[in-house]
Amino acid sequence: SESDPADVELGATVYANSCASCHGADLRGTDQGPSHLSIVYEPNHHGDDAFRAAISLGASQHHWAFGPMPPVGGLSDAEVDAVIAYVRDQQQEQGFEPQ
Repeated sequence: SESDPADVELGATVYANSCASCHGADLRGTDQGPSHLSIVYEPNHHGDDAFRAAISLGASQHHWAFGPMPPVGGLSDAEVDAVIAYVRDQQQEQGFEPQ
């Protein structure tokens, strides 16, 4: 499904400020966290609710050896939805990589 361009734009800003330090400015991960372009994050494997839960509650280490993800505080529901829209937009545009 196509995301609203305004959501994608907001999501890009929020991602840069709140996610990129671990997941990479290009979404391809860092030594702190995995790539969101990994096939692991395709929508049928990790749906949007999995992203919402990880952002609000944190996530235990399961696919990776980066350690658990801490919750990301200070984001509104609209900002979280915008981040997800941005990630999905980039996944559609760039395609997925193997894990």
